[in-house]
Amino acid sequence: MALNLYPVKSMRGVAVQQAEVGMQGFVGDREWLVADEQGRFITAREVERMLLWQPEIIAGGIRLWAPDGASLEVHRAHYQEAADVTVWRDHFQAYRGPAEVDAWLSAHLGLACRLFYLGSQPHRSLAANGGGALSFADGAPYLLTTQASLAALNSLLNTPITMRRFRANIVVDGHTPYAEDGWKTLRIGKIAFTGFKPCGRCKIINLDPDTAQLSATKEPLKTLAKSHQLPQGACFGMNLYANAATGHIQVGDEVVCQTT
Repeated sequence: MALNLYPVKSMRGVAVQQAEVGMQGFVGDREWLVADEQGRFITAREVERMLLWQPEIIAGGIRLWAPDGASLEVHRAHYQEAADVTVWRDHFQAYRGPAEVDAWLSAHLGLACRLFYLGSQPHRSLAANGGGALSFADGAPYLLTTQASLAALNSLLNTPITMRRFRANIVVDGHTPYAEDGWKTLRIGKIAFTGFKPCGRCKIINLDPDTAQLSATKEPLKTLAKSHQLPQGACFGMNLYANAATGHIQVGDEVVCQTT
C-alpha cells in the first residue's frame, strides 16, 4: 500500500508512511488552492506546468518549490482573511494571505493568481456523506486506486505509465483489475471508508508528470475510454469518504473490502 498527500491542488504529491484521517480528506491533503483573481480554481487542466511544482510540508505550513529551484515558505497563520472561491460548481469561503506570496507565485507561475488556504474548519461540504466537510479536491475526500488496475491498463498501452498519473491518496496491492469499482465499504487498519462513485478521468492523465507534456496520442485516456467505460465515463479508481474522522492509517495496514 502507498499513501500520498497533495498539499496544493494540481501540484506534485508527497508520499507518506502514515496519514491522519479527516472528514475532508487526509489532514494536509489539498488544503491549498491556486486560483485566479476572482477566486476561481486553476488546475493543470489549463496550466500544465503546475505539475512540475513541488510542495513541501513544513511546520506551520508549506514550502513551494518552483521548477527553476526557487522556493518560498507559506504559513497557515498568515491566512486569516475570508474570501470567496469556486471549485467546479461549489462556491464557498477559504482564506487569503499576504500579497507578496501571491506576487511571488504569479511571477514564477507566469500568470496572475492567488493562493488560498482551506482553513482548519472547511466551509465546503460533500452531499454524499451527509454534508461532511470537503477539501479543495475535485469532488471527493479520498481517491483510491489499485496496482492490479494499473497493470491491466499498462498491458494495453505501448508505453507503460506509472500510478503518478492518477494522483491517488491510497494505492492498494492485490485484488483483480477494477475490483474497486464495486467496493461499497472498505476498512484500512481501524478506519472505515465508504466507496460512493468510480472516478471519471479527464485529460490530466495524458500529462507526463515529469515533463507536463500532453500526450500526442491522447494516451492513456484514449485506451482507458475503450477498455473501462462506466456511466461516470472513462474510470480509474474509486472515490471514498471516511465514516469517522478519528485516527490514522499507515503503509502496511490490512485492507478489507466489501461489495455489499
